[in-house]
Parts: sequence; C-alpha cells; structure tokens
Amino acid sequence: MHMPHGPGFDPWLPHDLVHFVVERHCGIAGGVFGQLAAGGDAGTFFTIPHRRRDPARRRSERLGTLGREEMARSERLAAACMAAWHARRGRSWAFAESVDPGAREAVSGELLSELERISERWHGLQVGGTLTLEWAEHRKARLRPAQPPRAQRARSRRRA
Repeated sequence: MHMPHGPGFDPWLPHDLVHFVVERHCGIAGGVFGQLAAGGDAGTFFTIPHRRRDPARRRSERLGTLGREEMARSERLAAACMAAWHARRGRSWAFAESVDPGAREAVSGELLSELERISERWHGLQVGGTLTLEWAEHRKARLRPAQPPRAQRARSRRRA
C-alpha cells in the first residue's frame, strides 16, 4: 500500500506516525490503522499497482463509511497532538490555529510523552532503517453484520 500525497511533513514526527500513536493510545478502531488492519485502505492508501476496480475496494468503502466518525476523531486528535508536540518543543505548527479546542483538552501528557519517545526513535533511523510498532488485533475495525433483506426480516417476525 502507498499514500500518493500524504498530508503534513515533519522530519521528527510524520503525520501518519501521529495517527498510529493517537489511535493506538486512544483505542480508535475505526481510524486509519484500524481500517488498514481490517484490510481496508482508510480512503487514503492505495494498492501497488493501483487498480481502479480493485475487488477489495467495496469492503474498504464499507469500513470507511462505518469508521467515518472515528476517522474524524482521529484527525482532530492528531492535529491537536501535532500542535501540542510542537509547542512542547518551543516551535509553532503551521496549522495550530485550526485545531479544535475540545481536541486540545483531550491530549494528555502521557500521550505527548509517547509521541516524544517514538519521534526520537523515528528520527534516529538511518536511511533504509525500520521502525516496527505493533497494532493489537482487537483494535482493528470490524464490519457490522449485514442486515438481512427486508422481506426475510418480515418473515422472521411473523414466525416468532
């Protein structure tokens, strides 16, 4: 999978890494990484090679629809974390003014400390190096069971 035009860049703390830490820390299963763990593309990642009619696309779109609110929460918290993380380092972040005040309050010192530890590990990598972070199986997005067709539900009610 790849993301053709990833948002935001920071040599110490990439935007996608912030999402991973925020979603794992806050238990957001329907965010970017929960959807990826469930086989989706989170609406931003594409298979290599990219195919317009990818058969997995339907599942991915359904995951994206079900996870819309959690994805929005992840975006708000990731932005608040970036602003707080930069402020902690005595720098300003270009998008800090657009951060949701409610999300700012949700950013804990514990979460910022975790971001700091991971950013140090990230920045310490050599070109071609790797950083492995674990995503818990129980935190992946899940599709709700599909509702049976309306006629089948009506027959079930009549029998009961």
